[in-house]
Amino acid sequence: MFASWGGYFWDLWDRCDLDQRISLLALLALKNAEADQIVQRSGLSKQRVLLTLEKLQMRDLVTREEGTYRFTVPIFAQWVKQNAHLLAPSHES
Repeated sequence: MFASWGGYFWDLWDRCDLDQRISLLALLALKNAEADQIVQRSGLSKQRVLLTLEKLQMRDLVTREEGTYRFTVPIFAQWVKQNAHLLAPSHES
């Protein structure tokens, strides 16, 4: 499955900015989380996290239900988890 969809998932990841990548990795570690939990885990400001989560929702990568965020597509979360060692962002921006 990942072999055939790997290019698609890499493209999704490549189109993420640094804040999106950091937030996705934080969300992956938390599974389902409220914005404040993502702020704490990511080290980003609340304003940056909220803006980032909004962008991720517009891209259909993250969904929010009753104040809790999660990956929209579990298979993408699984791909991120399997490739996390290659995806960890540097904080250079």
